[in-house]
Amino acid sequence: GLTEIQFSENLKTIDYYSFENCTALTEIRYGGTVEQWRKIDFRFDWNTNTGDYIVHCADGTVDKTAA
Repeated sequence: GLTEIQFSENLKTIDYYSFENCTALTEIRYGGTVEQWRKIDFRFDWNTNTGDYIVHCADGTVDKTAA
């Protein structure tokens, strides 16, 4: 039932299968920039079978296909 989640700009890693099967996930809010988001260590299958979420960063957005 998770629909949204918020992370601070201090996030460094999202671990394996962290949001697996969170099919209702539509919003991720991240306190850092798009560039910082792209530097996070995303572990294998961290977002397997999630909803079509948008990442809202301090300076823009990233959609699931680019996350």
